[in-house]
Amino acid sequence: MMRATQFLAASALCLPTFALIGCGRTVHEVGQYSLSDGQSGAAATSASAGSGASTSSGTGGSQREAGSSGGGNAGSTAADASLTHASSDPKCTYTEVPAQRHPLGMYILMDANITLQAGLWELATQGLRLFAGDGRSVGTVVGVRYYGNDCAPDPYDTQPNVTDGPLPQNAVAIENSTKITQLQASEMLPALKGGLSHQGKRAGLYPDTKQIVTMISDGFTQDLWTCAPYLPSNVADAAQAGLQRTPPIETYIVALKLPTPSTGPASIIVDPVLKGLDRFSALDAIAAAGGTHQSINIDPANVPSGTNEALQAVRRQAQPCDWLVPPAVNKDTLGVALQPGTGTGEIPKVANAAACGSTEDGWYFDDPGARAHVVACPATCATLGQDDAHGIALLSGCQPKTR
Repeated sequence: MMRATQFLAASALCLPTFALIGCGRTVHEVGQYSLSDGQSGAAATSASAGSGASTSSGTGGSQREAGSSGGGNAGSTAADASLTHASSDPKCTYTEVPAQRHPLGMYILMDANITLQAGLWELATQGLRLFAGDGRSVGTVVGVRYYGNDCAPDPYDTQPNVTDGPLPQNAVAIENSTKITQLQASEMLPALKGGLSHQGKRAGLYPDTKQIVTMISDGFTQDLWTCAPYLPSNVADAAQAGLQRTPPIETYIVALKLPTPSTGPASIIVDPVLKGLDRFSALDAIAAAGGTHQSINIDPANVPSGTNEALQAVRRQAQPCDWLVPPAVNKDTLGVALQPGTGTGEIPKVANAAACGSTEDGWYFDDPGARAHVVACPATCATLGQDDAHGIALLSGCQPKTR
């Protein structure tokens, strides 16, 4: 929600239950974990040892973050020479080979003033903890920044509350970071600009990892009390600028769409500011500008589980749809199968991305040279993004099915 008006007295805005307005930059402490705007606190410095580390992938010197993987059931598979697979040619049998899916890096920007209902902040952060500890998240590289009073992008870029690192190694640091008291404002525009800059830098450091920004919000927000005003279109412009980067950085919005209370402190403050503004349509517009069509909604009936499931949906939809081909594999006899699939499950090889079409399964090599990658066509990638039951198997030893 917008956290301030210019016509309400400051003393009336600093309310004990709904701390909706930036009434000064205070440090909030819970045990040893403290957080002020622009400071990461102990929780951030306790990030896992794997955070920020890199290893050589053995494929031309590119950098891969330690502990990262494709995540989910469609990620990496181990080699098993005894595992065979039928081909489209009944006279030939494939052998499965290791499939290393490119990892996903997710920088979560979480609204630090989710206050439309009492206790909502605790429920939402519980959902973040569930995501960090969920087995489906394993291999995903995650960093966290709570956005509040800071008016400039730089703190959201350079001072994460949790340093980026792979799950499950980074789960403890994420859990510790949620032991903060919520902040008093929600500056979406500088937060998104800073988050996109953060992920842009990481894309340069780790070119094998797809980087995205995910914002968790309960509606379009700005803080008129301390920062310059802006419009939803300004935030959408920032998301679009991220999508135009090289490589593109997508913006995902996870939305907690609760109605504005009709009574209580939140209604007194929010209603005059939001008159005539649909704060949820603004979230959809920001997501669309960031290349992700619309916001992903949290189930309001179960906020912790709903937050986790919304973040899992982001992970599935954002997951890269390309796999590194092991150097020793003969690319001329490489096939690909969708699992579970119909018949043999083998999907056809096409010449290139232009030959994919929009509705048919398929795959192609993005680079037929020494560092080849298998890339799934859009229809196949969409199937993989629907749930964690589907996966890809790389197959060796037969002439691949083609179309």
